[in-house]
Amino acid sequence: MAVLRLVACGQEQGVRVSDIAAMSGLSRPTVHRLLKVLVQETAVEQDPLTRRYLIGPELALLGLARASRFPIRTIAEPFLRALAEQIGDAVFISVRHGADSVCIGRYLGHHGIQV
Repeated sequence: MAVLRLVACGQEQGVRVSDIAAMSGLSRPTVHRLLKVLVQETAVEQDPLTRRYLIGPELALLGLARASRFPIRTIAEPFLRALAEQIGDAVFISVRHGADSVCIGRYLGHHGIQV
């Protein structure tokens, strides 16, 4: 899980094996072996151009299995859509995760420039 969290930190830019090794304290060969298995399972993917690793589609699918974990999104959705339409700008709903905030929903208004 620690390696997956480090990969997730790279967001859309991805992370290098050497960065994961440095941040995790694991050896580079160990990180490479772990990433190889995660790639095979599609939990992680490697950008063919940059060779950096990114979170893969399997994790998104696994997260959907617990969609009911955040019923607030379902409850708030009609109100957030109406608010986005009324003000014309983007509206977000986030949940706290430790010291972070994780966006679980985004609703776009009609304004020409969106956040």
